[in-house]
Amino acid sequence: MKARMQELLGLLTLVVERVRAANERSERAEARAEQMSVLLDALSDENAALRTELDQAEAAASEAQAAIRALQDQVDAGSRLAEALEARSAEAELRIHRAADALGLAAAGSPLPAGEVPGTSLALH
Repeated sequence: MKARMQELLGLLTLVVERVRAANERSERAEARAEQMSVLLDALSDENAALRTELDQAEAAASEAQAAIRALQDQVDAGSRLAEALEARSAEAELRIHRAADALGLAAAGSPLPAGEVPGTSLALH
């Protein structure tokens, strides 16, 4: 019977050691899980901050695109206005030359020195 008690005591000691080892592994796993949880929280916070930065950058890009479109519209309108003014200027100069011809005030040949192109009329400004 004593031998049986010794055997049971040995088995009980083995069970206690295995339970202790399992508890230690469990504690280490819980500590790692806690560390991972802290890291996940930090990553989540960083992700939220990056999302905010991205949203702000996208909003700024959208505003910049709108400003670029508005500026391009202004440039296009300015170009159309310049073309219209140049056409009016050329037409006015042509009328002036015709009127001068009709009044007999035009000199023989070109009214402008050789190679010179009629400029924008100052009367339009």
